[in-house]
Amino acid sequence: MKAEASLAFLAYNMKRAINILGVKEIIRRLTAKRVSLTSSFPKYTMKFGNIILYVA
Repeated sequence: MKAEASLAFLAYNMKRAINILGVKEIIRRLTAKRVSLTSSFPKYTMKFGNIILYVA
């Protein structure tokens, strides 16, 4: 039940963000965030093209 509620909140917030910022801006920000995460933890990430694996 908790996971379902979390997904519902995520969908609602993503819809709001898309309406406010637009799809291109959301994609730009998520891409920038992905790059900053992988550069922060290079030991724990492996990049294969557009796929990033996080190693525990």
